[in-house]
Amino acid sequence: LAWRVGKWVANHRSEPDLDGREYDPYIDSMATPLFRFGFGLSYTTFHMSELTVSPAASGGLLITLDVRNTGSRAGTEVVQVYCIDPVTDFVRPWKRLLAFTRLTLEPGAAATARIDVTREQLAFYDDSSAVGVWRVVGGEYTLRVGNSSDTDLLTTQVNLTDGPPLY
Repeated sequence: LAWRVGKWVANHRSEPDLDGREYDPYIDSMATPLFRFGFGLSYTTFHMSELTVSPAASGGLLITLDVRNTGSRAGTEVVQVYCIDPVTDFVRPWKRLLAFTRLTLEPGAAATARIDVTREQLAFYDDSSAVGVWRVVGGEYTLRVGNSSDTDLLTTQVNLTDGPPLY
């Protein structure tokens, strides 16, 4: 055990298996989180439909969808838009949260959620040159809409073009 002032580092590796490999149950396990990002309980239920994506005035995307409270109580739903980027030469997160909005609806009521995604939200930092820039890589993007990171209730594809550096 390593011992330093104010810090105690311990290694809790298990015994080697029959092949002589060590297994770390924390790092090597295939377990999933108990509660995914955005998870929440509600006293009512919601239904999402009619997903449309169109160009926005900002140069980004305008995402609209209908949300209906299908339960018997008033409630609040957080609509989350996730993006899966095209394959590029750069390491990117597999799935990332682009934007979200919150709707409060009475029982049986419906509303249209409007989410404006700017080009800045779609961009990433490209440090492959001497001076790093923020840019959008062209390609086919998958947009997934749901109420948490693991519930993709609506899915669509959009094609974006390469653009000039943003900053």
